[in-house]
Amino acid sequence: MNHSGEAVSLIAHYYKIVPEDIIVVHDDKDLSLGTIKVQSNRGDGGHNGIKSITAHIGTKDYGRVRVGVGSTNEKRMADTASFVLGKFGLLERKRVEEIIHEAAEHIKKNL
Repeated sequence: MNHSGEAVSLIAHYYKIVPEDIIVVHDDKDLSLGTIKVQSNRGDGGHNGIKSITAHIGTKDYGRVRVGVGSTNEKRMADTASFVLGKFGLLERKRVEEIIHEAAEHIKKNL
C-alpha cells in the first residue's frame, strides 16, 4: 500500500481519470473497527499509502472511504506497523466482512 500512488497515477493517466473522480478505500487505525467515513480533500493522517497517492497524482482532491480497523487494545495499537500488518481475530474478521458491504454501499451513494 505504501507505493499505491504509482498504480493509481498510471491507471488515472491511462484512462484519463481526473483526481476528483478517484475514490480510494483504505484502512484507518484511528477509527474504531467498523466505522466508515467518506471524505475528500483532506490530509494523509500519517497513512503512507495516502501520502503516496497524493504525491503521485499531485493533489489531495480525491474521494476517500476510510474504513476503521482500530482496536481498543492499546498494547496491540502501540506498534503501528505490526498492528496494520497483523491479522484480525475471528470476531474482527466477521465484522470486516460486514464492513466491506457497508463500504460498497457508501461508494455507490457517492458515484
